Amino acid sequence: MRLFEYLHLSYISKKGKNMIETNQAFISGKLVLGFPTVTTTRRMKYYIADMLVRRLSGVEDFIPIKVPGGLIVKYTDYRGQYVSITGQYQTRNYFDGQKNRLEQYIYVEKMELWDSDRGMDDNYIFLNGTICKKPIYRNTPLGRSITNLLIAVNTSKGMSYYIPCICWGSTA
Repeated sequence: MRLFEYLHLSYISKKGKNMIETNQAFISGKLVLGFPTVTTTRRMKYYIADMLVRRLSGVEDFIPIKVPGGLIVKYTDYRGQYVSITGQYQTRNYFDGQKNRLEQYIYVEKMELWDSDRGMDDNYIFLNGTICKKPIYRNTPLGRSITNLLIAVNTSKGMSYYIPCICWGSTA
């Protein structure tokens, strides 16, 4: 699925108007350990895992994902499985006993299994929100320009996710 196909799917009809979702993620990668962690919130079971995602440069990152229990097939071993997920980038504040922390993850709405790593470079996150802190522009010791932003992305349920972002190079 290419970017333009994905963005086309994201249009929704609301009161006769077409509008784009404010928070979308399409990530492809490999589940290294399957779903080792299970958590329950408001009687809903969620599975937590790290997904190995490859950048265009070839560098690989671990992206935390949170999957509702209804999307997981019981007794299936997901270790080493290639997957594509569609969902939202979400954040949650919590207190770990010593200080406040910000948990960041992709909340999975749809998951598709693959036999190989074909198409694993199609990774996109679309955020439409408000910059809620003054952007901080600086240069790294290697001379690269970066800007730190904090974006508030509203949801249809009246909530907001506060997402820290970093812009590199000419985007900064």
